[in-house]
Amino acid sequence: MNRKILTENKEEILQEFYDKYLVSTYIDSSSDLSDLHNFFAQSIEYLSLNEVEKFKLIHKEILILHIKMHTPYVVFINEINNLKKIIINLFISNLEFDIITIYKLYEEVENEIAKSYLDLYIAQLSSSCNVRLSNLGDMVEQNVIEYYVAHLKWLLNLAKSVHSESIKKFPLVDANICEFGQWLNTDAKNIIKNSSKLKYLKRIHNQLHLISDKIKKIITAETKEYNVLLTYLERCELISLSIGTELALIDNTIVNQKSAKDSLTGALSRQVLTQIFRNQYDISLATSSNFIVAMCDLDNFKQINDTYGHLGGDKMLIAFVNIVKEELRASDIVIRYGGEEFLLILPSSNYEQGKKVLNNICIAYRNFSLLFQNQEVSTTVSIGMVEVEAKQQYSEIHLEEYISIADKRLYQAKHSGKNRVI
Repeated sequence: MNRKILTENKEEILQEFYDKYLVSTYIDSSSDLSDLHNFFAQSIEYLSLNEVEKFKLIHKEILILHIKMHTPYVVFINEINNLKKIIINLFISNLEFDIITIYKLYEEVENEIAKSYLDLYIAQLSSSCNVRLSNLGDMVEQNVIEYYVAHLKWLLNLAKSVHSESIKKFPLVDANICEFGQWLNTDAKNIIKNSSKLKYLKRIHNQLHLISDKIKKIITAETKEYNVLLTYLERCELISLSIGTELALIDNTIVNQKSAKDSLTGALSRQVLTQIFRNQYDISLATSSNFIVAMCDLDNFKQINDTYGHLGGDKMLIAFVNIVKEELRASDIVIRYGGEEFLLILPSSNYEQGKKVLNNICIAYRNFSLLFQNQEVSTTVSIGMVEVEAKQQYSEIHLEEYISIADKRLYQAKHSGKNRVI
């Protein structure tokens, strides 16, 4: 493609670039866009093998704008690859132009982009780890969650090593040597009775350390692949969160075993509610996982007491708790809130998961009947549910707020015909 044809096609190429990569993303950045537009216009007209630095400068400007606008890395790289196609198509018929140069140029650009995103991600990850450690440090009681604390510190050191590109303080790579790994291979089997869950924890923990070994090799290599480092470090955070979530569920199982019980039903006593909710909130914030709070109230319970006496009513309360425990996981919490009211806490659960479990409880209790004094006794349950998304440091007002919401929804369920989840 000669210079004349190139110049004639310049406006068409510029408009495609401008429409696709700038206007939709930077509506409020017109002053920056005009400068960037000029850079690109000049490169289209004058780009040659001797002017690659000008080409790099254009992409640096694009990079700065995208990072300012918080464009996700994957989206940005996709745009850059599409832009590369435009440039290559522009010069493809120019026999004097070396297409390999364009490819090499883009490799440098992409690596520079990945480095910038990596630095940004490390800063965010370090901040997140410190916040998570702070939240877990405020927990009243820690059981196995202490191993998540240890691995958050491990992840923080990993991020620092990647940032400094040094292995002087690189965390332990061997999964069997770290504190959590040693526990998994010894005492964990006495606490984690579910063998498949224990195997899962061992597998993802080994994956975490294998990835860290790959990160170590990239750091010590002469040429750094920042895009791979970014992907590996993101993967390490996801695995760390998964470990934290699993340990939190195990922690809840221990709490269920140790906490004070209601003498009649075997549900947990209301006395432990504040501590349990706070622990759940702190863990939720530290693992970025939501949880469900639900208020349950047996329908027409006064009528059962009046007809069959308190003994009949007590048996229906006991039956409800037994049915609930059959539907819940060992890590879920059921607390006798008062009288015929029960409060449920479902950790690491979202709206859809919570509603499915609670609907199953409704159905199971509705289908249950108790043979008492030669008569069949049955009733239903109404439930008010709220999904808790922990975003701030724990405050006592959080417990009051979410119980109030669940209580109002329970009231709606009662006045909508009972025997339902709102």
